[in-house]
Amino acid sequence: MRVLDDVPELEELKNKVSSSFKEYLGYEECDVHIFENSDKNTLNDLANSSFFDRHLMEEMFIKKKPYVKSPNELCLPLECYERTLGVIYFKGNNVFEPERVSLLWAFSDQLAVRISDLQIPRHVSSNFKEKFRDISNTIFDNLKGFLEASIEKLKLLEEQNQKLAEVNQLRTELINNVSHELRTPLVSILGFSKILQRHEISEDLVHESSEQIQAAGARLSRMIDDLIQLNRVESKGWDLNLEIVDLGEIAQYAFEEFAPFNTKNKFILDLGEGDEVTKFDVEGDRKLLRQILDNLITNAIKYSPEGGEIRCSLRKQDGFIDVAIQDQGIGMLAEEKSRIFERFYRAKNDKSKNIAGLGLGLSICKDAVTALNGTIDCDSSYSEGSRFNVRFHAV
Repeated sequence: MRVLDDVPELEELKNKVSSSFKEYLGYEECDVHIFENSDKNTLNDLANSSFFDRHLMEEMFIKKKPYVKSPNELCLPLECYERTLGVIYFKGNNVFEPERVSLLWAFSDQLAVRISDLQIPRHVSSNFKEKFRDISNTIFDNLKGFLEASIEKLKLLEEQNQKLAEVNQLRTELINNVSHELRTPLVSILGFSKILQRHEISEDLVHESSEQIQAAGARLSRMIDDLIQLNRVESKGWDLNLEIVDLGEIAQYAFEEFAPFNTKNKFILDLGEGDEVTKFDVEGDRKLLRQILDNLITNAIKYSPEGGEIRCSLRKQDGFIDVAIQDQGIGMLAEEKSRIFERFYRAKNDKSKNIAGLGLGLSICKDAVTALNGTIDCDSSYSEGSRFNVRFHAV
């Protein structure tokens, strides 16, 4: 502690402490920043320092704790009489172990006392010292309140910046996905259109070309519908027309429309056992419920390129209607299941990476289920297929 003795001026004290730690103890840097001195630029210099950030403000000025910026960078508050007089910053060549932090903290307390003594000369009366400290405490309390408010504002700005970064990331993914996915059907449409322009062409080739154009056009239409739906939900939310509807009836209509155009798959509608007709009534929007089932059936078909069963099972139990859409297709890896309802996320395992899509169908489906106060989850095993489970309140 002898480095603190017999130093008549604050600036000299700062220089002596800094040089002692660097020259004799081998520290790379040691900077002392004092708030209450004649240097009006102290706060500006501190704010522009590489180590000064919101986390430092929160740890040191609010929580009154050392701030370890990195394994070899340490900041300590210079506290005396419950006031923070400044900050001392160390940058060493080794990791700051807890024992060394404690020693440096003890030194910073002694340094703060010495700084306080230099700020209030010895020859000043004790009454004046008390008044000076009262004024300083008031200034510090105001500074602390300002820092607390500033930290909250900084936290809010950080959250807003994070949200903006996520929006920018989504926008980039959207542009990339849309550009890639739109190009593929457009190439098919343009290519088969040129075939149809030939003077001599067989009826079989005309039929095949027209089917390919129709399929590519339908794919474009689905992608455009998804984008329009996403935009509508983001800007206006869901416009619901609630009524009592039979989910079994909706599922039957959906299967009847999909089956003729997807002959590779065997469609099975399971409405329970027995001869008695069961009604699966829920309060919902008929159009939105149909869209949910269409999205899940389309997803099952898309990820079953080799065909297989697509089963829709409905059960009424414990006051709920449970709907399950199950396929025997590609399935998913364990790490993929947690992200399948994210917008623009698409599974990229070896078997599914070449399957087209924007990654919006399941996201829109989850939003729609949530809007109708339902739940949706997925059970899936790679190479064994997937099962999507939807639950609504029965009426």
